[in-house]
Amino acid sequence: MGFASRAQKQRMHADVRPTLNPKRCTRCGVCVEVCPNRAATLPPNEDPHYDLELCIGCAQCIAACPETALKILWNSDSNRFRKSS
Repeated sequence: MGFASRAQKQRMHADVRPTLNPKRCTRCGVCVEVCPNRAATLPPNEDPHYDLELCIGCAQCIAACPETALKILWNSDSNRFRKSS
């Protein structure tokens, strides 16, 4: 993987999706602010919601979360990964 281009690495990891640990979430809204596709929303008096149909797998929300309340939900289909590489 060290020799893959940036574009190829993005294609290989395009199935990255956020999963929330509600115990760590402070509802700060950073994930909503950084989401380029508006897949993250913060309903009043609720935990953030991530529309996985709209999510493009960029992982910006995961990287930006100051509480590390978001983890990566990897696609478990290894055949898809093999086809991507």
